[in-house]
Amino acid sequence: MTTSQSIYFLIFGCLLYLIFTDENVAKLVGYLGRLIQFQYNKAKWLLLHLPSNPIVKYIIYRRSLKTAEKILKSIRDKE
Repeated sequence: MTTSQSIYFLIFGCLLYLIFTDENVAKLVGYLGRLIQFQYNKAKWLLLHLPSNPIVKYIIYRRSLKTAEKILKSIRDKE
């Protein structure tokens, strides 16, 4: 094993020991996992839906243009 693998093995071994011996550490690890998942989902949502993002602006523009064309077509058909 290399030195970095040994260090990782030692860190995870100590973490597993603490998780198995103390219930509060197990809860902490669970909460940290949920926190990381929440932050990832928040960043993904902001990237895909925030209007200041140029790609999202373009998508909104195209959708609005298509909607406007449908409305104009329906108005012209009623006349």
